[in-house]
Amino acid sequence: MRRVMMSVAVLCVSVLTLTATTAWTQKKEVDPATLEATLVWLAVMDAGLYEEGWNQSHPLFQGKVDREEWLEEMRRERSPLGEVKSREVFDSGYFGKIPNHPGLEMTVIQFQSEFENKPRAIETLSPVRMNGGPWKIGGYVIADSADFKVQ
Repeated sequence: MRRVMMSVAVLCVSVLTLTATTAWTQKKEVDPATLEATLVWLAVMDAGLYEEGWNQSHPLFQGKVDREEWLEEMRRERSPLGEVKSREVFDSGYFGKIPNHPGLEMTVIQFQSEFENKPRAIETLSPVRMNGGPWKIGGYVIADSADFKVQ
């Protein structure tokens, strides 16, 4: 699991590094369009349609995460988690426009999730969009909630 999430985290770290000079606006409620796009993508992943999840992700994600590696790692690491029992937003933040990437906006949404075979997890997703277009997933990480300090 750590190997998969490390490769996926590369994109998150890359995008987050770009935002170091950008203000983070913490929100308790997520923009409805952003949340809808995120939940639709998660439903695809929950159904085990990992190739479709990769296809629906943002081009930034696709440029950093090889499709075949993604499929292999999701089958090996995500599938064993089993069915999602619950998923609830507990934190989100909006970065706005990303420096040196004209037109790119980013949000981060974190869910407290319970899977059939992993009762306590934190899912972190980074929806991004270009020039006001549709929100697409630019990063996805699953961590043990014990490894994550909820503030």
